Amino acid sequence: MLKLLGICEILAAVSLFTGIAIDAALWALVLLFVSSIMVQWLKQRKYWAKEGGWEYDVMMLVCCFLLIVFGPGSFVVPL
Repeated sequence: MLKLLGICEILAAVSLFTGIAIDAALWALVLLFVSSIMVQWLKQRKYWAKEGGWEYDVMMLVCCFLLIVFGPGSFVVPL
């Protein structure tokens, strides 16, 4: 399962880097980060990433939402 999540995250990163199917990649990353936050929250981990927390995941989730709302920019291959 972890390998599948890793592969999905790598494919989404490649999609963001190349500009192909950015909307699908962003929504996949949103689902990935929300599930990661939920797992870490249910394990009652602390917030700060230094202590194994979910701070980084929240920051990446906000970045994905910003890209969804404001768009990726002008250098995009539409699909």
